[in-house]
Amino acid sequence: MNAISKGAALLAALVLLFGWAPAQAGTITGTWSAHRTARGVELNLSSDADIHTMHWQETLHLDGAPSTANFTLRREAGTIVLSGTVGNGTGSGQFTFTPSDAFVAGLSSRGLRYDNDHDLLSAASVDLTLQYIDAMRGDGYPNLPFGDLLAFRAVGVTAASLADLRSVFGQISAENVIATTALHVTRSYVDELADMGYRGMSPDDIVAFKSMHIDRAYLQHLAAHGLKNLSGQQVIEMKASGL
Repeated sequence: MNAISKGAALLAALVLLFGWAPAQAGTITGTWSAHRTARGVELNLSSDADIHTMHWQETLHLDGAPSTANFTLRREAGTIVLSGTVGNGTGSGQFTFTPSDAFVAGLSSRGLRYDNDHDLLSAASVDLTLQYIDAMRGDGYPNLPFGDLLAFRAVGVTAASLADLRSVFGQISAENVIATTALHVTRSYVDELADMGYRGMSPDDIVAFKSMHIDRAYLQHLAAHGLKNLSGQQVIEMKASGL
């Protein structure tokens, strides 16, 4: 029996014994809308009650009188074909997403599982690539599931940002990498808190401070009202109370 026949026989045996078969990626259709934001053009893809948001890097002319628009967005995870109209600062229409068989095979070869085709559209939306996956796995996170890899890419985790976080916290969990990166926690912010007497804070505490906009100015505000030498939890409670 040659290698191909052996592979086919093994697949048939798995299907018969366990009802298992590799996932087959299919196309997704839906509607799209676009509008201008401070970050550029935001493109929203909506299908089956799921919404995928992209910040458009390519040229998309929204200004001017309404006109027909047909364009294609190619990502490693798949291809998005869009048609519709643009004008007066907005755009809308229909889209079709076709996943990349090569990307799906790359995920499979890395032992990564996704729930459904919308996960592949999410991968295309944040431009998740196999190279990025390998880089994050090789930079201290070898067992990240697909969902965390999507989150890493979405919030902008890079080798440089990981190095910055580790210079502050040492080894840091994937969950805290996502939270601190999403909130733009940097060494300078942590140093600012340390200058105000809040040293050696955990990533969870730092995330709580940053999410509540607790910074040097706020800590000085508390001190001006005689509230000094507070614990981190006390500061959080003060901020939550509106003081």
